[in-house]
Amino acid sequence: MKQLSFCIVIMLSLSLVLGNGCDIAVNPLLFNGSPLTAEFVIDEQQTSYQGTDQIRLGNLLSSISETVDSIKVFNITLRIEPMTGTPENLTVSGSIDVDNQEMVEMSNLPISLYENEQSIFDFGLTQYLTGNPALVPYLNSLLAQPVLQTITVNVTGQASDTPVRLRIFVTLYTQVYTS
Repeated sequence: MKQLSFCIVIMLSLSLVLGNGCDIAVNPLLFNGSPLTAEFVIDEQQTSYQGTDQIRLGNLLSSISETVDSIKVFNITLRIEPMTGTPENLTVSGSIDVDNQEMVEMSNLPISLYENEQSIFDFGLTQYLTGNPALVPYLNSLLAQPVLQTITVNVTGQASDTPVRLRIFVTLYTQVYTS
């Protein structure tokens, strides 16, 4: 039994050493890129709203000092924060797009469901919100380019009541593979 325990400890130690950046050339190092967020401040006395913001993709490398092999988007989240004066049961309908590619379509979405950050791909909320899975390959293709661009994020919609006083956050989460 002691020999089996000793062998397990040795194997675990070896796997930690090999996976921790030893130059074995097959296992790249993996980092979480800095989250990239577009923020919209909506303050309207009418039910329609719109906003535009830009995300500089190059900012996600700010904390990485290694040579980057590739970058992949692994999640996109949405958070809707009501500001003072927002009607309590406000719902929103509309869309969010990235470089004119639809990211998400909202239909009578109660903002209370997104007061905490949630993935746009949460299948439990599809009656209110539909995320576009084709957006991830599009973003990954932009992240594969030698010079990381700036993307434009647009939000447009209609609210169920006035005033529409919201802060909307769209955040991209990435993983950075280094060699």
